[in-house]
Amino acid sequence: MPDERQLGLDTEQRHGLLGKVRRGLGMWWRGEASLRRVVNAGLCNLSLRWRLSRVLGRPYFLMIEPTNACNLRCPLCPTGRGTLGREAAFLPLDLFRRCIAELGRTLIEVNVSNYGEPMMHKDLPAMIACAKGAGARVSIGSNGHFLNDETARELVESGLGLIYISFDGLDQATYEKYRVRGHFDKVVAGVKSLLAQRKALGKANPFVELQFLVMKHNEQQLDAFRALADELGADRRVIKPVSFNVADWDDPATQAAFGEFCPASEEFQVYRREGEAWRWKRAELAFCTAPWRSLTVLADGSVVPCCRDPRGHYAMGNVSDGVLRVWNNARFRAFRKALARRRGQMPICKVCPGE
Repeated sequence: MPDERQLGLDTEQRHGLLGKVRRGLGMWWRGEASLRRVVNAGLCNLSLRWRLSRVLGRPYFLMIEPTNACNLRCPLCPTGRGTLGREAAFLPLDLFRRCIAELGRTLIEVNVSNYGEPMMHKDLPAMIACAKGAGARVSIGSNGHFLNDETARELVESGLGLIYISFDGLDQATYEKYRVRGHFDKVVAGVKSLLAQRKALGKANPFVELQFLVMKHNEQQLDAFRALADELGADRRVIKPVSFNVADWDDPATQAAFGEFCPASEEFQVYRREGEAWRWKRAELAFCTAPWRSLTVLADGSVVPCCRDPRGHYAMGNVSDGVLRVWNNARFRAFRKALARRRGQMPICKVCPGE
């Protein structure tokens, strides 16, 4: 029986400094992270606490976008809507390896996905194996369409730690309303292949999460989703309310499109309606921690502070410049200082719920 997490963007709790210390020591005690990695994370969190513009530690979470190409056309995703504003790109394997070579000693987690379908990159298994070999826990998010016996076996053998797969409907008509161009039966077959290959190879990983975005047209299928996840043998169910990227907060077309998908149940609503616009239900947004602990690398090699900058508006440099040189360069230090002092004047950050 899989466990279940319900994520709410407006209610999710974040650990304070003491909680992060306990969590880091717990990871070290359980053998999940070396003492070097835990101490480095502590330096990052101290820098956050003191709002230092120059971070004392190195990033310990890395999100790398292998590609911004996708086979689906999800209506609230910048890639799916065709509004990403970046040419389709595939990150060269050598640049990926350069990132890991520079940061590997302190990385705790690497997520090899972002605004695209990672399994469309031919070198994905090699990327995962590279990050895993450096001692990091590796995860990806996928729509599941490229999973078959061969690709599933490659993922298991690569050392992938976790995969979360979108399951936003329990029949073709419901599924494809949001996952446009998607095929429900293909995703089910792919999940079966992945779990079968994991079992055949005698592995415990990847940990398999099935994610259900709650929307107006599918919220009545929530119990059916739970039943299917149990039947397939997934390790965890994730229930998450639908939202849209904060980078599109002031875009009327995105705001209008969201109205079609906003759940009817208040339990799963993260926004409230104000006239023609949507606003967060919560009264106050959490302070963002991402620029003090993590980096996001886009498929063209651009380095941005977090995943909520899909168009590279806040590009701090490029991997080709050297990741560590970018981490504390003048532009990144100025960004952290502005976030700490003038968040309300920053177009994306002023409406972000915080990372």
